[in-house]
Amino acid sequence: NLLVGSTPGSGGLLSLNDNILKHLRESVPGPNAPASESTLLPAENQALIMWEADPVYYSPEKSREILRDKKATPLFVAIDRVITESAAFADYILPDTTYLERWDLCSLPPSCDNPGFGVRSPVVGGLERQTGRYFPILPDNLIMEDIIIRLGAAVGLDHYLPDTKGNLPNSWQYYEKVFSAVAKYVYQEHHNITRDSKLLVSRVKERGGMFPASDQKGRLVKPLDVKTKTRNTWSISMPRPIPNDQADLTLVVYTLPFHRSPRSGINSWLLETLPENRLIINPSDASSRKIKQGDNLIVQTSDGKISSHIMALVSPGIKPGVVAMAGGFGYTGSGASSNRIDNLKSGEDVTRSAGVNPSKFYHEFPVRIKVNKS
Repeated sequence: NLLVGSTPGSGGLLSLNDNILKHLRESVPGPNAPASESTLLPAENQALIMWEADPVYYSPEKSREILRDKKATPLFVAIDRVITESAAFADYILPDTTYLERWDLCSLPPSCDNPGFGVRSPVVGGLERQTGRYFPILPDNLIMEDIIIRLGAAVGLDHYLPDTKGNLPNSWQYYEKVFSAVAKYVYQEHHNITRDSKLLVSRVKERGGMFPASDQKGRLVKPLDVKTKTRNTWSISMPRPIPNDQADLTLVVYTLPFHRSPRSGINSWLLETLPENRLIINPSDASSRKIKQGDNLIVQTSDGKISSHIMALVSPGIKPGVVAMAGGFGYTGSGASSNRIDNLKSGEDVTRSAGVNPSKFYHEFPVRIKVNKS
């Protein structure tokens, strides 16, 4: 909602809980907050443990500065399955599992106003029946929660030690409590019935989640009493185009339907579908700059300090004065370049570096760039 301009204000997709949205709006910095106020690590902390996060990809200059500064980040531990731009700065990299080797709780997308949730379970690897301990395919890998539990036990934190009452011995014990708590809430809140905890968790796992009952036409058997309906009121409008061939254009970023996560930008099969992103530009803006479909363009920041080459995609579907670029491309890490660890050099896949990372242009809001033929 912040990216599409509905924060502060209304808009976006569905809004079912204004209290939660209010809390998120107060917690997330506004788009006009100075970059210097953004930090990864509070001054009083001594270690940063990062899981499946890559701030260097999204904020290259500021994040590199913080991760390189040992006073700001005395100890940096990355839990990941690839050496990302950020993990390359880590003191230790703990190998993570893939989504096929873990449990997870998957919330429904914002376009769904029905109660329910999805559950992910490991489909490969091994499982110890008595304890629920999971063994990934590679022996050195661990589920993130298992890593955190072992770290907690190693430093003597409560609820992580084996002989502590109510302790969490492994990741399954943790997710069993999570699935049970969420399932009970959905049943009691929306169906007003109670179920045995063990049986409930077993059914949720087998079905891949919990979803509301519906009739043959897909209508809810027990519709929810949702007071807040879909909103279409927008409080932030895009700036008007400036009638000048050399005028700055406003850059917006979007996600492709087959690149929903930036991590999918390193998927070889998906890169066969679209090897690199394009710059979508309105025909009127393209005509004033003598740009044609498929031309190679130079995209620059307003001060000209940062520039990249990208192919043009001329389309009337975008507003004049605005250009768009898909995220999840232009990697320098995540296997796009080689790394050397303990005198061992990793391989590289240059296809992952194709395209442009739009985050490099995000030094102001709204983002203003210059676009010309190369």
